[in-house]
Amino acid sequence: MGATAFAGSTLYGTWPEPYQIEEDRDGGFLTLRTPFYAVRHNLTQGGAIDSICYPYGTGENLLQAPIGCEVALAGVAAPFSTVADTQPRVEVRRTEGGALVTVTGLLRSPEGETCGVEYHFTYEYRWGSIRVRQQLRFPEGGARVSRLSLLQWRLRPDLGSFGVRPGAPAEASPDPAAFGVCQWGHFRPGASFDCPYESRFVPRYVVCANPGREGLEWFAASELAQWDYQTCGKPGFAHLWLGPHASPPAVVCDIAAVALPRGAVTLSGEYTFDSWLGLPVISGRAHRPVIHTGFNRKHWPTREQIRSMAERGVRTAHFHHDGDSFHDGLFWRDGSYPPFGPEDMREYDRVIRTFQEYGIRVATYFSNKELHPTTAAYQAHGAEWARLPGDRGEQLHNYYSGDEYGAQMCLRSGWLDQLKRNIDQVLTNHPLNGVYYDWNVALYCHNPAHVPGAEPLPAGLGGHAFSPVGHWDMDELVELMEWTRQRVGKDGLVIIHNTMVPCAVTENFADQVVAMEWGYGRLSVGAPDLASLPLEWMFLGARPRGVIGYGCLEPGAPESLQRQMTLRCLLTGVAPWPALTLDQEMFLPLRDFDLSQTRFLDWRHAPLRFAAEGVAGAVYLGEEEALVLVGNLTGEARTVQGTLDLAGAPEAFTAELPADGMALVRLPRKG
Repeated sequence: MGATAFAGSTLYGTWPEPYQIEEDRDGGFLTLRTPFYAVRHNLTQGGAIDSICYPYGTGENLLQAPIGCEVALAGVAAPFSTVADTQPRVEVRRTEGGALVTVTGLLRSPEGETCGVEYHFTYEYRWGSIRVRQQLRFPEGGARVSRLSLLQWRLRPDLGSFGVRPGAPAEASPDPAAFGVCQWGHFRPGASFDCPYESRFVPRYVVCANPGREGLEWFAASELAQWDYQTCGKPGFAHLWLGPHASPPAVVCDIAAVALPRGAVTLSGEYTFDSWLGLPVISGRAHRPVIHTGFNRKHWPTREQIRSMAERGVRTAHFHHDGDSFHDGLFWRDGSYPPFGPEDMREYDRVIRTFQEYGIRVATYFSNKELHPTTAAYQAHGAEWARLPGDRGEQLHNYYSGDEYGAQMCLRSGWLDQLKRNIDQVLTNHPLNGVYYDWNVALYCHNPAHVPGAEPLPAGLGGHAFSPVGHWDMDELVELMEWTRQRVGKDGLVIIHNTMVPCAVTENFADQVVAMEWGYGRLSVGAPDLASLPLEWMFLGARPRGVIGYGCLEPGAPESLQRQMTLRCLLTGVAPWPALTLDQEMFLPLRDFDLSQTRFLDWRHAPLRFAAEGVAGAVYLGEEEALVLVGNLTGEARTVQGTLDLAGAPEAFTAELPADGMALVRLPRKG
């Protein structure tokens, strides 16, 4: 198809690269740049970030205003903000993994007056993320604070699809084991009656996006007490406001650790708040479809079966046998090694090598949150490392088929290092390409063993446990993903599963993301409009995604509905996961093309016109030709006329469409 110029030392930017630092002191800007994104600090507005651009997204600044921090004092009309500080002290230096920007100054009113509040912010630039530490020093005599907003962003209106993981005290589910999943929504600023999303609690996570194209996320670091208890002594006096702004149209987010419109709290001394900004690493390359399969010990695939998979377009596989699915007691108990006897382990290696002979890369399953009680590590440390979110301190065991997958662990403990050792042992002893991580999510925990000096609470009623001991393991999850990419190498395979809780920062290190296993309504009688697909379906567009078919389709759904779901995958650049025979057949026309050398334009952005209703298209655009996917959203076979218009050079074509199916049209590029 011809080569297209792309940046970066890897296909999709999964390997960290150095930052380019551009200091323009005279102009008042400091820019940190990689091949995939650029972030600019304004040196005359509190050193605040005032521009975030993805050259392979839209290329436009996401921000309409600098990301600010402000304090409102009781009885004082105007707030005091970092952005109003025209002469902050800003320093930058390189670090081993990126760069560090420090900003020091005084919060000021719009007129430049001070209130005695000093700020010291550090921006730790890592790969696809910025870890932000905000330190505020209030006068020793105290200041009466009615509002303390630590993050204020105003985004372009096209970034109106959002997700929020509520703060732990705002968890919607009564079950302490709940994930704290994303609550999804969409704003159309200035053009709808959309209601804002509000909460009296600081969220754990917020993302705003142009689905499949670009976006920005914020999330609290592991020490949640900084946000929930530090200022007011207990949760419920904070504020999240996320909503549309009509004129000019924008999406606005304000996260305040103090929000007391009819009162105030006295703050004195130093307060520290740690959080992250997530930047999707968007390469501009079309994703290679995630045509994936799994295998287990009960049915070791033969060479002939593997050859057939390769012919049908399967490109990755993973070993997955962590539960007693076949009621024979033979399964890989999470955290154990070796999981099987010598004969089975030889078969394990044979299958891996055979897959690789046919060009299929292989990972093996690890659970980031489960450790089986039969392992020595559990017996020695199970209580110490356990995830204990409930007020009775009871361990959570994920039971299955007469046994269990394992007990839930928290990465903010010695479990992180043990997990790394487990992974390293398997990768050292077997010819794998990489890893598959299940439970690749940060979860709330209230185990006092993970907080120095903490004491257990008295037993409660069996609900959630809330106190300053509460934390989640987000910092540790990021550390695990950074370590994993280094361990498997630049060309290694990393697959992660994070249904209902996607995260760009962790996904930046992955080759594939598996999503949508649960949490959504299942399809039984029809498929949603393309415009109604949830944000998790494509997320921010940075990584190939596999949409779990058995999580989306009701058992017994008709084949026509399965085809319509697969068709929607084709038109949006994702793939059903795992790829069943029907999916493999529908994706087969793309098998022999190196799509990584093309750009993908989905159904919204492809320059296509059709003379009939019920048709949608997408384009893989190479330098020499365009691959046009024409999808039939109806149940009747038909012939349709279409036009591809690239740079004012329209080209007509005809496509023969099967019912609930797709046609691939190859068109040479002119000029």
